[in-house]
Amino acid sequence: MLDSIILKADDKETAVAIGNQIYLPSVLHSVIIDYLLADVSRTSNYLFNKKIHIEIKALVEGVKSRILQPRKDWAEGKISLKVCLEFTPDSPSRNSEENLDIFRATGE
Repeated sequence: MLDSIILKADDKETAVAIGNQIYLPSVLHSVIIDYLLADVSRTSNYLFNKKIHIEIKALVEGVKSRILQPRKDWAEGKISLKVCLEFTPDSPSRNSEENLDIFRATGE
């Protein structure tokens, strides 16, 4: 099985091609978070209806919380919403020169 790649929210160097469009992971992350915050009442109502009583804006910014993990004591801290984009390659990656050769050959 090939290793997946987690694309972080602050990644401004990696390019992601989806169809004919190319995106930066940072832009995809930002747009998803912006969507969640665009209509705060709608998103908060959705969470409330699912019995999650947290304001979405507070969750994005981070909210004081505690966590209990197996075989550990309670720990205090902050929980915040992060968007995770994961890329799973179909085959082992090529080196940059091979990619450039393929790009030139296909004319894309």
